[in-house]
Amino acid sequence: MELRMRLVNALVAEEDSMTALCAEYGVSRKTGYKWLRQFRAEGPAGLTERSRTPHMVPWAVTQAQAEAIVGLRRHSARAGGRRNCAPSCWHGRRHSTGWR
Repeated sequence: MELRMRLVNALVAEEDSMTALCAEYGVSRKTGYKWLRQFRAEGPAGLTERSRTPHMVPWAVTQAQAEAIVGLRRHSARAGGRRNCAPSCWHGRRHSTGWR
């Protein structure tokens, strides 16, 4: 945040052009304009690091769906198909009995 604040202060004081200051601080002009815009809109708080995680994940599974899936997997594992593994095994493939 210190780098951002120094760059914005230099821009506000009109010490040099956006291009020259961004080159001096090692950021792109696009980033320099973004930081300046955020500073003007929110003040120093606008220069803090922002989260990049999505606000909404439309493909996320709800808790009820997850429980239903786990229940179906447990039921199908007992019904057949995965008889070669111990109950604690998760992958369902055959285990070798020794080195070959």
